Amino acid sequence: MIVVLRAVVLSALLILPATFAAGDEAQDALVAEGVKAFDNADYQKAKDILLPLAHQNIPEAMHYIGRMHGSTPVFPNDPKLKCDWYERAAKLGLGKSMYNYSLCYGFIDGREKSREQELYWLTKAAEHGSIRAMINLAAEDETFGEEYRRWMNKAAQQGNIFAKVRLWMKDYKQDVPDIRIQDITCTYIRILIFDEDIYACDDLP
Repeated sequence: MIVVLRAVVLSALLILPATFAAGDEAQDALVAEGVKAFDNADYQKAKDILLPLAHQNIPEAMHYIGRMHGSTPVFPNDPKLKCDWYERAAKLGLGKSMYNYSLCYGFIDGREKSREQELYWLTKAAEHGSIRAMINLAAEDETFGEEYRRWMNKAAQQGNIFAKVRLWMKDYKQDVPDIRIQDITCTYIRILIFDEDIYACDDLP
């Protein structure tokens, strides 16, 4: 009898990881569907999909629920609630939410202004892979010295063309030996002149 029970328990344990993996895949697919709806400005669909997931503590869903507060018609314009969602996702380790949460202490009226907290969360975001945070921290070094160079290099290593070109412009050319003329041209025209996003040149062939 004991041998049979052990076999049953062992079988269950072998099945569980596959079950969890299937659950994770289904959840990821739902999040992706919600994000796609957001990107397509179908905010009601995005809300319907992502809000239940956000209440299940899924960081990516929380992040987009935060983004929808105040910038879409499906949620009230409430900076505090926006920042609450960013905070929850940030504390679960989502780098882009850490970046947005840092803005709550500097630019968004969702928290009492605090330069210390702004820089704390900006640094956390950069450490968790947020290129925007890396570039913002680089800009904190107004002398364009070693801190500027360090954070821009981290962004460049993530493949960000804007960071590579800025290093090249500030005479750190040895840091970006693979820079191309099309990288420089794109950055000058699309980002520096026409003020497009810092990711605008990242998909160049």
